[in-house]
Amino acid sequence: DKLAELVSFTETHGKGMVQSRIMFPDRSDIASSRGLQWRPLMASTAGVDIFAPVDPPPDPEDVERRTDSPSGVSFYVTRDCIDKIGLMDEAYFLYFEEFDWGILAKSACGIGYAHKSVVPHVGGSSTGAVRSRAERSQLSVYLNYRNRTLSPPGKTELTVNGLTVSVAYSRPSVRGRLIFGTEEQKALQPYGKYWRLGANESTEIAINKNAFFNGQPVNAGTYRMYAIPGADAFDVVLNSETGKWGAFEPDKSLDVLHTKVPSIHINQPVEQFTISMIEADGGIHVVFEWSDTKFIVPVKAQ
Repeated sequence: DKLAELVSFTETHGKGMVQSRIMFPDRSDIASSRGLQWRPLMASTAGVDIFAPVDPPPDPEDVERRTDSPSGVSFYVTRDCIDKIGLMDEAYFLYFEEFDWGILAKSACGIGYAHKSVVPHVGGSSTGAVRSRAERSQLSVYLNYRNRTLSPPGKTELTVNGLTVSVAYSRPSVRGRLIFGTEEQKALQPYGKYWRLGANESTEIAINKNAFFNGQPVNAGTYRMYAIPGADAFDVVLNSETGKWGAFEPDKSLDVLHTKVPSIHINQPVEQFTISMIEADGGIHVVFEWSDTKFIVPVKAQ
């Protein structure tokens, strides 16, 4: 049925390459991806409509406009399209030959999105989606080591008056790049866009008792923590979904707290992203510093 839907879509819509609706294996209400977009500032791809509700079905033409290439998880390409664009260029690294193929197809024969072709995506081993090292390929192990060499893991923890706060994150470096700014300035983390507060896996904060997070109540627990940078302030968000790769935006329906804190310009730039903690005001100040920017989130026991 999944393949039949793809074939039918190419015939009825005149498309040369058609993408399935990719789903999380454990969720039936939200999509994992409807295609891929190219992110030039990050030199990487991102999923189209990640965590988008399944219903109502989207307008296929709108999805196609926003898609640069179908996802390699599941797509169908016609013989006529292959005759026009040729086979994949295997000189590309890893999955980028598929992405390049899709870009060529969009220009030469059109790409489409078949909402009724539903394919669950459990994950793969070549890019490290599998947690167990024994199940991962040698390439996955290498990429994992490389990522952690460029952005090594960090952890900070502090206990004050019975309140313990700990943060696990990764520590990317500036390496001559503009970190915060506008998209026009080609900033690594543009204003108004999701930032995982680190690199690699999502950043997580653990609080051992009910507390006030920048004045807002939050229950004891472990949360995914991310931010939206701004020119004068950062939105900091706690989300109940943990244990995820941080590059992909979280399911916003699982956000449990939104707060805004002012950003501070620092004269002595910080090369490697650093989260630290200090005792202050009877509680803990969680301090975030990177490049020429700093912001602080106070945490205090209820």
